[in-house]
Amino acid sequence: MAKFGQLYLQGGKSAPGPGGEQVVPESWIDQTWTPHVKPPTIVGDNAGGFFWYQLDKDTWFSYGLGGQIIAVNRRLNRVVAMQSDLVGEKEPSEPAIAVIRDIMELTFQLSPYSFDN
Repeated sequence: MAKFGQLYLQGGKSAPGPGGEQVVPESWIDQTWTPHVKPPTIVGDNAGGFFWYQLDKDTWFSYGLGGQIIAVNRRLNRVVAMQSDLVGEKEPSEPAIAVIRDIMELTFQLSPYSFDN
């Protein structure tokens, strides 16, 4: 999961810089991080694109069953991947999303839910 996040952080390249092979078109990454839909209520008001959601202006995250998450912060050049079993259901619960947000805020040193960072 972390490698997938790293691929997104590097604009779709297998390695940073000119030596990296373009594995995913950069235009796809850009489209992924362009808001297209209003996300499910459980994620809050953060805009979403292709199942990635915006936490702040530099941080995007994608989540899966039971609290699996990939978060990418472009400004800090960081990726966080978390595997867990916070929920035994198909949809994430509010407590699971709260835990994920807390971890991302601590890791990325964000102000809670702020678009001003």
